[in-house]
Amino acid sequence: LPAPPDPTASSIRPLAAQLRNEGRHEEALRTIGRHLRASSSSASALNAAARLCNELALSSMREGEGEGYSLDAAFEYLQVSLGMRGTTRELQAVSLNNLSIFYSRTAQPQRALRCL
Repeated sequence: LPAPPDPTASSIRPLAAQLRNEGRHEEALRTIGRHLRASSSSASALNAAARLCNELALSSMREGEGEGYSLDAAFEYLQVSLGMRGTTRELQAVSLNNLSIFYSRTAQPQRALRCL
């Protein structure tokens, strides 16, 4: 049976998104890390954190996002997501797909293709 949803994951989403919008990407990542430590890195917490990292990465790659726009931050969010051991294969695939988008946006088509 899948693990029950982690109730604290939904509570960090607004804070992490706000920090990203303000361009405070490192603080957003620290918030996610604190959440994982507080939840003892349960499977549901890992998956929720990976989903959140992917959401933050995609929104960081959107031009016109003001202070939140940062390709460097997007890459960091994706690296954190891909570095989480124990996430579902589906989430790993989403992270790789998003990394492919990152490489496409940074004019690295060969790297983008290797992610697919």
